[in-house]
Amino acid sequence: MTRAGGKREREALRQQLLERHADLGTIAEELGREFRYRPREAWRHAHGWTQREATDRYNTHDPTGLAPMRDSRLSEYEKWPESGRRPSFIVLMVLARTYQCSVVDLLDEHDERKFPPAEWKLLTSRTMLESNSVSPSIISKVLMDAADESAQFAHRVGQTNVGPTDLAQLDADMFRIARRYLTQPLPTVVVEILRLRDSVARLLEGRQYPMQARHLYALACRAYGLLAAGCTDLGQHHDAETHARTAELCATLAERSELRAWVLSLRSGIALWDGRGDDAVMHALTGLTLVGDGIEKVRLHSLHARAEARLGNIQGTTDAISAAHEARENVSDDAVHVGMFAFPRANEVRCAGTAFLWVGKPKEAARSFSEALDLYAHDTVNDSYAHIAVTRADLALARLADGDIEAAHDALAPVFALSSRHRFDGIVRRVRILRQALAEPVLANQDGVGALIEALSTFTDHTAADEYKDLGAAELPSA
Repeated sequence: MTRAGGKREREALRQQLLERHADLGTIAEELGREFRYRPREAWRHAHGWTQREATDRYNTHDPTGLAPMRDSRLSEYEKWPESGRRPSFIVLMVLARTYQCSVVDLLDEHDERKFPPAEWKLLTSRTMLESNSVSPSIISKVLMDAADESAQFAHRVGQTNVGPTDLAQLDADMFRIARRYLTQPLPTVVVEILRLRDSVARLLEGRQYPMQARHLYALACRAYGLLAAGCTDLGQHHDAETHARTAELCATLAERSELRAWVLSLRSGIALWDGRGDDAVMHALTGLTLVGDGIEKVRLHSLHARAEARLGNIQGTTDAISAAHEARENVSDDAVHVGMFAFPRANEVRCAGTAFLWVGKPKEAARSFSEALDLYAHDTVNDSYAHIAVTRADLALARLADGDIEAAHDALAPVFALSSRHRFDGIVRRVRILRQALAEPVLANQDGVGALIEALSTFTDHTAADEYKDLGAAELPSA
């Protein structure tokens, strides 16, 4: 008949058994029966150990030392299968060595019902072999079973749900979307991104080779990164950050440091427009630690310059602009980056112009913006209306800083022609800043200012964010 009891009663029974010269197996059996302990817990109490004492001894007997035992984990192993966690073959082997018993001493019929049959057979067969009391015929049978299990394992891990052309097709789709992002209305592109992301997710739910899995995580990283960019374009910075963090996780799982650096460049931009200048600097600098020479280094130096400028750090801004220029000279991977993944010279110069503008150097800014517009005009590969529009808006701000209303209006003329679906947050934000600048007394009374203010106000009356709200169920999802 079993009885309930605490530590005092248990220890009293253990001492009685020891005085009768009972061995550890007998003590464990009696404690298990009297106090309803599972075998693994019973053997620990047979030694008179607390969980901490048992885990300390376990860790000295673990030949790998890679996964130290903790009190809470040991408790889970002791309670299984009623609750807790199933102990692995290695855990049971180390526990048996720790408690000076065999593996089967730590198991009972409840464990057998819950263990996978193949693992149970392996446990019991291994125990028989260790006993040195098994016949050659049984040894032969165990080895044959082990060979069958090896063949089954090879068949299982050799299976993949990724077809011979799947990854190539997904890559082609991703780069096509990256190009279309720069030229097509955002809702159209978002649908394509989501479709590709879902295809990748479905594949990852199955089984594939490790190299294929890393490739799929890289694709997932790019998809989530593009969704982060889409949220940023609509001024949805919280959702953008959520997508970006998911993208960074995927980049880590893909073991692609340059992809993680790209995501950190996205996070730098998100933080910048969300008013978190220090975070924008931190993300850019962290990204720079992950890359060598290449396009990501140029991108990160350029975004670092812009972030330093937002914080008013003139020296840090000019140093980062120079670093981006020097990094461009060592770029050899420019051709493999397309669309949203590219960072052409025009983008570098544009970011430098924005940085100059924010640190109060409008003339240097205007020169950079003019150069960037010329580069955009001659770039037939990376045609981006959004980049051109924000460059023109920033050029108009630089012209206003010099008091040239007419030049500012000329810079903005193509921007006013954008349809509402193309009026992203970056463009709208700059237009609103322009409107505020024109309201300053030094400019408000000049010729043409009233008409320009009216045009700017009309431009912001209906934007891409407004258009997107009208789409209803097609809203950008969070990660």
